[in-house]
Amino acid sequence: SSGVSSRTRREVRSAMPDLDVRRLAVLAPDCPLEEVTRHLATYNLVAVPVVDSSGRLLGAVTVDDVLDHLLPHDWREHRETPDVEVGHG
Repeated sequence: SSGVSSRTRREVRSAMPDLDVRRLAVLAPDCPLEEVTRHLATYNLVAVPVVDSSGRLLGAVTVDDVLDHLLPHDWREHRETPDVEVGHG
């Protein structure tokens, strides 16, 4: 299984001190990458809590975490910037 690693509990608690994971859709630590990706996209989320089998918060998976797993290992080495037109008005 190719689960996505999670942030530490301390990082999540300091970023979201009032988070009540019992009221959120959560993921297990061994959740496959495809399921994590689908969950984030379906609910238009940028992060989702990761809990253990007892419901204890272990961390969170972010869109950036998923992109790091989906993009080629050396994607940062390709510095080509696509032409982007910025609309005015």
